Amino acid sequence: RRDAPLPVNIHCFTRFEDVPLDRFAAVLWVTTRAVPDALWRQLHERLVVYRP
Repeated sequence: RRDAPLPVNIHCFTRFEDVPLDRFAAVLWVTTRAVPDALWRQLHERLVVYRP
């Protein structure tokens, strides 16, 4: 966790399903979950997945 607030252009969601994908030009998803092929296709060139 951060002590300082996030920059205004960064939004944190608990569940990926809650992300309004039409509102964002790109998504950084920090997860250990498998990414469905359909989601990769839907977010082509807009999705970055970080595996902690």
